[in-house]
Amino acid sequence: MSLQFEDDQNLLVVPAAALADAGMLPTTTGPGLPGYAVANLTVSKSIVREVDVFFGVQNLFGQDYFVGLLPTTIGSPRLVQGGRARAVLEAGKAPCPRMLGNAPGTGPVE
Repeated sequence: MSLQFEDDQNLLVVPAAALADAGMLPTTTGPGLPGYAVANLTVSKSIVREVDVFFGVQNLFGQDYFVGLLPTTIGSPRLVQGGRARAVLEAGKAPCPRMLGNAPGTGPVE
């Protein structure tokens, strides 16, 4: 894996003050972006034929992480979304199996 991101010579570092603001130890000030991991969660369920409900959380734990060095930029905060999706079928076309809720692993439509 390369440290090169937006710096050809691998000289840019995240300033120690920015690391401290993000709650990271300022000992990770080598060139490039510090490593990170985020957890995402997505759940969906077919309720009736052609209608699904969904819920998702991105950056589940609200982790601060750096994605850029010019300027020093952090990634997206926690994002929560949910709703319902309804399949819109074109006249004369068969729906795909996922719309019917009988795609592999989803079970038969009741």
